[in-house]
Amino acid sequence: MLQESQPDGAVLSARTPAARLRILHVLLQAGPTNSQWNEHCVPVADERDLTVCSLFPATVAPDPRITRFEGDGSVWGALEALRASLRAADYDAVHVHAPPSAAMLVAACALERRRLGNAVMTLHTTWPDLRLRSKMLAVAAFAVLPTVVACGRASSESIPRPVRHLARRGVDVVPNGVDVDRLDRALATVEPEAGHVRDGRAVGGFTVLTVGRLVPEKDHEALLSAFARMSRPTDRLLIVGEGPCRPALEERIATLGITDQVRLTGLMPRDDVYRLLGSADVFVSPSRGEGLPVAVLEAMAAGLPVVLSDIEPHREIVGGQDLAAVVPIGDVAGLADEMRRLRSLAARERAALGARGRARVLGEFSLRAMTDGYHEVYSTITTARRTQ
Repeated sequence: MLQESQPDGAVLSARTPAARLRILHVLLQAGPTNSQWNEHCVPVADERDLTVCSLFPATVAPDPRITRFEGDGSVWGALEALRASLRAADYDAVHVHAPPSAAMLVAACALERRRLGNAVMTLHTTWPDLRLRSKMLAVAAFAVLPTVVACGRASSESIPRPVRHLARRGVDVVPNGVDVDRLDRALATVEPEAGHVRDGRAVGGFTVLTVGRLVPEKDHEALLSAFARMSRPTDRLLIVGEGPCRPALEERIATLGITDQVRLTGLMPRDDVYRLLGSADVFVSPSRGEGLPVAVLEAMAAGLPVVLSDIEPHREIVGGQDLAAVVPIGDVAGLADEMRRLRSLAARERAALGARGRARVLGEFSLRAMTDGYHEVYSTITTARRTQ
C-alpha cells in the first residue's frame, strides 16, 4: 500500500532546485535502523533531490524533504511502487542497494519500457556472505546494470573474478561513512556522571556493547561465552539488534548463568544506539562476515575501544594501525582475554585508545567522504548519458 492519497501514491515533498542531482534510492525497507536511509538519504536531503522507494512498508516517519513511495508488503505491491516511482521523475541515477532490489528494478524497467543506463547497485557485504539466491541475482545485476559499487576494499576484493568481469565499467569502491555530526549530537546528551545505563537505570561495572542482527554470521554465541568467562557480577553486556537467533541466544544466556548481566535490547532508534555508545566501555564485533560494518565505524567515532574478529573488512577499518584488538574468528578465549585486558586499563588509557580510533574514522570513513564518492559515481553516470 502506498502512503497518503496522492494519485501516484507518493508522499510529496517540496522540490529542490533542478541543478541538484536527482536520485531515486530503491531500498528493501526504509526504517530507523536501515543504513541506506540513515547514510544515503537523510543526511544529504538538503543537497540532492531525493526520492525513496521502500519496496516493503517503511517503518520510519516520512521526511518532508524526501519524496517517498512504498509497497504494501507483497511482491506485486513492491513492483507497483517501484514502477510509480520510476514514472514520477527523470532521475540522474537510480540507486539500488541489494541484489533483490536490482532484480525488481530490472523487472520494473522492462514493464515501463525504460532503459537501465542510469542504474547503479552497491554491494553492501562481501561476496561469501551473500546467500545463494542473492549471489545469483547479483551475477545478473553485474551483467545488466551499467554501474556497480562496493562498500569497501574488502567487499570489492571478495567478488569472484568471473563475476567482476561482467561489470561493464569495473567495480567502483566507495567506503561506507559515519554521520559523525549526528553521532556527536546524540553523545552530547549523555550525562558524564550518569554511569552506565541498563533499563534506564545507572549501574556500575564494565559495560560491553555490540550492535548487529541476531543471525549466525554475527557469532553472538562466541561473545556470550567469552563474556561469561571474563565478567564480574557488576559487568554488563548489551546486545542491540533483532533477528531469528534471539530464542537460541536467550537460552544460551540462561545456560551460562548470566541472565542478570545481559540485555537483549531489540531494535532501537539510531540516536538511542549512539547514546548507548556514549555509556559503554568497549565495543565488540565477533562477526564472521561483513561488508564494511557501519556499527564498528560508529563505535570508533564515539571514541570506544573495539575488539574485532579477524576478517578482512575489520582489517580494512583498522588499516594496519594499533587501533583495535583483533582475534581469530570464534576464539572465545581470545575475546575474553581482550575484554579483560581493556577492563584492566585506566579510563584515560581506554580514552586514548578510543581517540586514535575516532581519528581514523574522521580521516578515512566520514560521511562527507562517502557522499563525495557517490557524487562522483552519479556525475559519471550523468556525463555518460549526455554523450549517448
